[in-house]
Formats: sequence, structure tokens, C-alpha cells
Amino acid sequence: MTDALTLADQADAARQTTAMQAVAQSRAAQEVQAMMIIAKRFPRNETSAFAKIVKSCQRIKLAEQSMYVYKRGATLINEPSIRLAEVLAQNWGNVDFGIIEVEQRHGESTMLSYAWDVETNTRQTKIFTVKHLRVTKDATYPLTDPRDIYEHTANLGARRLRACILGIIPGDIKDAAVAECEKTLKGGSKEPLSDRLRKMAAVFLEHGVTTEMIEARIGHTLGSTTEIELVNLRKVYVSIKDNMAAVGDFFPQPVTTGQEVDPTQSKSQQVAEQMKQAASVNRTPEPPPATQHVAELPAAKPDPAPQLPAVRAPQFQLAPTSEVAPPAEQVPPMTSAPAQPTEQPVAESFAKAPQPEHDFQLPPAPEPVQPPEPTAPSPPAAEEVPDMSPEESDVFWRLSSMIGESKNVPELLMARQQVLANSKLLQPHRVVELNKQIDQRIKGGKG
Repeated sequence: MTDALTLADQADAARQTTAMQAVAQSRAAQEVQAMMIIAKRFPRNETSAFAKIVKSCQRIKLAEQSMYVYKRGATLINEPSIRLAEVLAQNWGNVDFGIIEVEQRHGESTMLSYAWDVETNTRQTKIFTVKHLRVTKDATYPLTDPRDIYEHTANLGARRLRACILGIIPGDIKDAAVAECEKTLKGGSKEPLSDRLRKMAAVFLEHGVTTEMIEARIGHTLGSTTEIELVNLRKVYVSIKDNMAAVGDFFPQPVTTGQEVDPTQSKSQQVAEQMKQAASVNRTPEPPPATQHVAELPAAKPDPAPQLPAVRAPQFQLAPTSEVAPPAEQVPPMTSAPAQPTEQPVAESFAKAPQPEHDFQLPPAPEPVQPPEPTAPSPPAAEEVPDMSPEESDVFWRLSSMIGESKNVPELLMARQQVLANSKLLQPHRVVELNKQIDQRIKGGKG
């Protein structure tokens, strides 16, 4: 009985599924018919559509995101981005486009990207499979979070969608839109070029591209960048932002600081981690002033006076009474002796007196030695650090100039990031000095 009910339920579910599929197919067919009827009844005006496209490309925000660059061998290829392709389809009219996830199973998704010109019945379709994996240079990581899977499939689907849209839009329309966007970028902004360069450097830093890497690519300092070079840098930024190319395709990789970067972290998390590292450098204790160094030095002691050799008194051997000469006659007392000049040695005066018979010889009196006068310890040099090398001096003054030209807190934080990136090229006390300048600017409200 139970088996019979189970079979009946399965048959019921199969009939319902078939009915729902039939309804969905009928609805899709009716929608297609309606779109074709409307397209025939209201055909596009190509002149008006072209004017709308040109007017849209005169918007600065769209122009900044309109192009991307990628490397094909040793050649750089410039192509319209997905944002410009969407604007072309919207203003061209009677175009249906989108991305569909056909199926998802076994760690992969089957995707469909299409663009259909309903009026001319021109269609571009691309079916592809996306594995739920994040591939990096070091390893490959599986994706389990539904949001990560969706963003990964949508990103790859947008690339195919861009190709589909550009496949149905006439080539001359596309080229005219690209030219108008470049014209807008070159002269359409009233903001000073220096401010736009700072903003460009800030957004590049979010993707791990430092100012030094940008300068190495363009071949000169960032302040000397022209409008055309800024346009090309925007194309590179859009390519990196949309994952159309990697940072290493355009910029040389900086020297690693010894800390590994977690590839599973998002770019915002990596930037936050870099800011924490910059704050740790800021907490480096300052060296004590020079006066403390002098106080800690041990007091110099004067050299001790040389010790004179001790003169041992002569040991006289007693002789018989008859042989001993009367001391009053042979050795006159010192008080009755005539005054001797101070230069006469004591041994010479002693030798004139008759000596008893013994083997003792009085050693000559040593010459008096004057102890050297104690000298005060020489004060330490004003700076006990060797001079900077030309390379270190160039890096130090360039970073110091960047700090001095910073006008707000974000620019000061970016300057601190540059100090951290170049810390291996500077002596430790130079790094502390630059961080101290940044702290003074921030606390003084000059940023």
C-alpha cells in the first residue's frame, strides 16, 4: 500500500513539473513574440540613437569607466568595457541582453550570456562553464559561500556579455563612442590635474599599486603626468578593477616585506591590514635626546699617578765593637751638613760618607714622574649616525616632500604607506623621523 502511494505521489509531482515547464515555455514564447512585434512597430532611428550614444559618452563618470587594457603577448589591447557596452545597447534600442545561470551542480555552474537585436534578428550567444574556484598565483581555493559563487560567475559572465553586445553593435558606432569618451577625459574635467592624479594614486593603492610602481611604468614622477597618460592609467585601473588583468601585467611587483598576504582576504581587508602595519610603525618609541646619551656615559677617571718603587732600608750586619767606627766622626749629622742644592741626588751625598763593609748597594733614586692632568671626556658627536648614501638621501627627501605637500589626512596616510614601503631603504631613525612628521601634521590639523 505504501509503495503504491509513493509511486502515485511521484507521478503527481512529475505531472506538475511538466505543467510548470509548459507554462514557462509558453510565457517565454509569448514574450519573444511581443518583443518582435514592438520592434517592428517602433523601429529604431539610427540618427537619434547615435546622438544619444555620443551625449552619454560626454559624461565624465562614464568616460572614466569606458575603456580597459589587457596584454596579449607584448602588445597592449584597448577595448570598450562592459559599462560602455551596456550604454551602447541601451541607446541603440530594441536589444535584449543578459546573463543566465542554466545549471549549478558538482562545484560548477553552466552560464549563458546573450545579446539579441530583436529588430534585425541578430543574436550572439555564449554558453560556458564556471568552476567554483578562486585561482591565484600560489594556489587554488574552492568557493563555498553563495555570495562568492554568485560574484565569481557574474564577473566571468559579464566578460562574455560584453563580447556579445559588441558583436551586434555596428563597429563604426563603437569606435565613435570610444573616441568621444577619450575626448571627454582629455578636456571635460574642471578639476585640477594634480588633484586627479592624487585621487588616481589613492584608488590604485587599494589594489596594491604604489606611487613608485606607477612612476616606474610611466618613466617619470607622478607630478609630471600629462592628460593622455592619465587617460591610459584610467584604462589600466578599470582593467584591474574588473579583473580583466592582473597588477603584475602592468606594474613591477614591489619587494615583499616578509609578511605573507592571505589570498582569501578581500582587497579592502588587505588595505586595512596594511594600515594596521603603518600604525604599528607609528608606535615605534622615539630615541632619547642627545643629553641622555651624555648622562649615561661613565664618568672619565683620571689616570692614576704611577707608583714609585719602594726603597727597602739597608740591612746592616753588626761588626765587633772594636771595628765599628764612631758614627759622630764619620757620618756627620744632617743638621750640621752644609745645605745641598736640590738638584744633587740623594745617592751621591750618601756615597761620600764612609760605608760599612757589606754587599748592599743602594739603588739610584728614580726620577720623579708628574702624573698627567685629568682631561674632561670629549662630548659625543651631534649625530652618531653615518651620513646617508645618495640613494637613501634621494628616498628620504622625496618622502619628506610628499609629507609636506599633503593637504589632508588621507594623503598623509598614503604618505605613511610610502614610508612603510621604503623602510628597508632608510635607516631606522629616518623612518621614525618621517612618521613623526606625519603625526605632527595630523595632530596640528594641517591635513
